Amino acid sequence: MLSLPMVRFARLIGTHPDATAVLALSLLSVLVLGRGLVPGKVLSPADTLLLTPPWSSLAPGFDPANPLLTDVTDLFHPWLMFAAAEIRAGHIPLWNPHVFAGAPFFANPQAALLFPLTWLALMLPVAPALALIAITKLAAAGAGTYVFLRARALHPLAAFMGAVSFMLCAPLVVWLQWSYASTLIVVPLLFAAVDHLRAVSGGRPIALVAVVVALAAFAGYPQGLVLSLLAASAWALSLAWGAGPSFLVRYAAGVGLGLALAAVQLLPFIEYAQYSAVLSHRSDWLPPLHASLRTAVNLLMPHYYGGPTGRDYWGEWNFNEVSASVGLAPWMLLPVALLTRRRGSVFFAMMAVVAGALFYGAAASLETGFFIITFRLSPFLAFPLCILCALGMDAVLSNPGRLALRVRAAVQIAFIAMVAIAFVSLVEDYATMRAGMKVSGAVQYVYFLALSSAVATLTLSGIWRGGVAWAFGLLAVQVASLAPLALTYNPVIDARLFYPTPAAVSALQREAAQARGRVLMAANMAMLYGLDGVAGYDGMTPRFVDDIVKPARGTLNLLGSGYLSEVPVFTSPVRDLLGIRHILVPPNVALDGPELVLRYRGTDGRIYRNEAALPRAFVVPRARCADDRQALDLIRARAIDYRQEVLLSGCGTSPIDDRGGSTATVAITHDTPERIVIGASTDHAGYLVVTDTWFPGWSARVNGRPATIERANHAFRSVKLEPGQHEIELRYEPASVRIGLVVSLLALGVTATLGWRRGRRRRQSGERP
Repeated sequence: MLSLPMVRFARLIGTHPDATAVLALSLLSVLVLGRGLVPGKVLSPADTLLLTPPWSSLAPGFDPANPLLTDVTDLFHPWLMFAAAEIRAGHIPLWNPHVFAGAPFFANPQAALLFPLTWLALMLPVAPALALIAITKLAAAGAGTYVFLRARALHPLAAFMGAVSFMLCAPLVVWLQWSYASTLIVVPLLFAAVDHLRAVSGGRPIALVAVVVALAAFAGYPQGLVLSLLAASAWALSLAWGAGPSFLVRYAAGVGLGLALAAVQLLPFIEYAQYSAVLSHRSDWLPPLHASLRTAVNLLMPHYYGGPTGRDYWGEWNFNEVSASVGLAPWMLLPVALLTRRRGSVFFAMMAVVAGALFYGAAASLETGFFIITFRLSPFLAFPLCILCALGMDAVLSNPGRLALRVRAAVQIAFIAMVAIAFVSLVEDYATMRAGMKVSGAVQYVYFLALSSAVATLTLSGIWRGGVAWAFGLLAVQVASLAPLALTYNPVIDARLFYPTPAAVSALQREAAQARGRVLMAANMAMLYGLDGVAGYDGMTPRFVDDIVKPARGTLNLLGSGYLSEVPVFTSPVRDLLGIRHILVPPNVALDGPELVLRYRGTDGRIYRNEAALPRAFVVPRARCADDRQALDLIRARAIDYRQEVLLSGCGTSPIDDRGGSTATVAITHDTPERIVIGASTDHAGYLVVTDTWFPGWSARVNGRPATIERANHAFRSVKLEPGQHEIELRYEPASVRIGLVVSLLALGVTATLGWRRGRRRRQSGERP
């Protein structure tokens, strides 16, 4: 018998199923992450900053909630805060002067300035914005999946099951605060748009595909965009039978139009990629990476190998990379979907097999290429499993009491197989399991056994008796299997732990105000405190700066991530050339050198002033031409006196070799990220050297006249000057952004025009697999 609340809920679903489902998915997202909206709290792992000096002095021995989410602490949240501050100040941040001695910001796709959820951080205070972004990601992933499944005429409860499974699946939860998750929430919408294109003629479906593709591009993870388009293209091919060649042509037009809509983001990214250390290193060497088939047990027991929140992880790689669980219901309902030949079941089964084979190394001979890390395929294993789960439930709800005995047998076999696989794995690993796991393997197995037994019982009850009570029960069990990870993985911290300012950082700010120059401190943190730094960490990294700081190529980690940390910058031959005036080190680190003057000493750190640091802009009397290899050899051999000579790459102007004495004065009179004005006076011809990163898009004017910016000392900028007084203006106005904006606006006009054109719906019978 159904309880009265369940009866009312069932009636509500029957009357307004879709609105009720979307509302329920939104409420579920709030239940999972809504604690981040509580005043005085922030949904952020920024407490991991308290593990490193000088922040560790604020809470000695502090244990952060999830120490694995340092990318979010070091990159994504600082970027959001930087972008919000810049836009509130009145300009779009095309350039970031606070890391890598300057680097493109808008062109870095993971900044995701054009993605709608990013706008929340630009309009709201940071604490509620971070919570709302995460909540909306979950809700959007669920709502998109629900829309896709309902458009394929699935029962509302079945569509809701698929939606809940995807929105709370491990890949989405563990990557929730990365830009990758933003791409993932677009995947079901992309599949739904392809379905709509197949069902309806006219221009509107093409426009819909274009908008969704552009949204995926703006989400901020190009690899996710590529994988999403590959999956959607395979889906379009599977739907093409009987649709005629025009369907695939229209699909290609929609994708092309969508990429054109996103040109304002994609063209600057493509330009940056050509000068990225990360892509350069990956193109040379990126080993085949995959999880071992042994780790597939965490599909059934997500914390089988422990986890970062319990400090008890003992598996391979790290928790995020190998997490792919989707709960337990899909494994019982998958054989139902296949045996009842639900529309689309074969495609999604094949999609899961291909993604799983690549993810677990069963198809290791197939390379995903230097651009895509195989670990990023986990969501494309999870998504089809969630769809198959919904298809299986729909088969049971649509055929109460009429499914063949072999379907019941398949469910029983699936249950026995799941229980046996988990048990054998536990027995084999029991001796090597980390002692002191927060939740022991045996306890996890008991919980898994109870839930999987409930899933099997409820599924068999639905097959045998019909009705909807079993479906509500199965939904509850599925949520219970997903909840432990979803509720605990993304921490909510006290607002006082959200990027606090230690005394050493305050002292560093004062020192930088007194003696201008760059600082050397933890990567990316300079941008939070209004300081210009060199150490940086992101998914691109300017290649020329990386070249001159690091001793050789191939110094990135196995995943090919870019990280320019403090130590290689300090020991590099260009430390003084980079203009590093102030160096913040831990309190137990003492730096030697006659040019290093201790300016601050506290329990949280030490600050040294580097008296040998060159100014950010200065004039040298001599120049010589050098290709990249020659320049790097000379720089690494410390064979250049940077105060007297500059190495020019390309030599767009005739080099000057003035061996006589010269006098020059230089002052920066205006300094914003995209515009610098410098006053210079020199009694000899020479070269103005500006130790900001060279990059296409920077232009120069000397006394109002266009001048050439040459790449100087491999990584920086130089402008030739004649004797006299000059005003030099440097502007960052990249052509890639201008051209991309024009293309995007033209594509927007085409999309809007297509959107006005009504189409007609095709007959549905026999037209979809």
